[in-house]
Amino acid sequence: MAKVRRDTSSWPGLEVAIEGAGLSPDDISARLLAGLLEAAVSLFERVAEERGRKVEPPRLVAVTTGSAAYALRSPDPEAGPVFDAIEEYVEARGVGASSTIRQGIDRLHKAGKGVGSIRLARYEGKMRATKVVHVAPPLQLEPAIFEEAQELFGVVVAVDAGQRKGASVKIRLDDGATQDFDADLGLAQRAARLFTRPVRVLVTYTVAGDSPSEGRIEELDSWESVEEFREQPLVAFDAVRALARDEKIRASDWLDELFDEED
Repeated sequence: MAKVRRDTSSWPGLEVAIEGAGLSPDDISARLLAGLLEAAVSLFERVAEERGRKVEPPRLVAVTTGSAAYALRSPDPEAGPVFDAIEEYVEARGVGASSTIRQGIDRLHKAGKGVGSIRLARYEGKMRATKVVHVAPPLQLEPAIFEEAQELFGVVVAVDAGQRKGASVKIRLDDGATQDFDADLGLAQRAARLFTRPVRVLVTYTVAGDSPSEGRIEELDSWESVEEFREQPLVAFDAVRALARDEKIRASDWLDELFDEED
């Protein structure tokens, strides 16, 4: 018995098309079509997931004769707002969207692979909406730049004053990690005087996007002078003391070198 074709005209949906002069479905290879549909459905799923919606994914319900246009519709009424959001994100070229959505837009844009540009149009019932949105690469956004400050505790294990305009201080932090921080020469000299001694440092980072810069020391003081930390143990302290003893490192040698740099 023949299966009765379901009426999908009331399903929310989106037309995805490859736009090019004289293009029709038989001009599109199966591999290209599979990549286009996968990119479109993937973007749908990313938007639905971010919006906390569990929605039935769209189906390919029709191919427009005489053009390379494909009707994607979902039987789930909750899919309507997801299709609306896709249209808005694509029209805004990803501005205000998460990196996941932006990646999905870029993937859909590239799905034409030199055959033609990709366009989208929402369905209003049986008819395709007159508004057409072309898929373009997401706009490159300049990351916001801001400063972040942290108070850290550790032991001074090295000072590099090789540059006259500044220096760096290596500190073994109380969690066992070792980090280098930029510092001006005056703070580097203070760090040298406190070699192998517990210190408190105030470090600022310039953060652009997800990439913080190396920290810069703004303040450096003896930890032992801070009453509330005077009796607390320091994970790295004993190891650094042993290193200084074994290597016969003298803070006076560092001070001489630093003062020579200053002169």
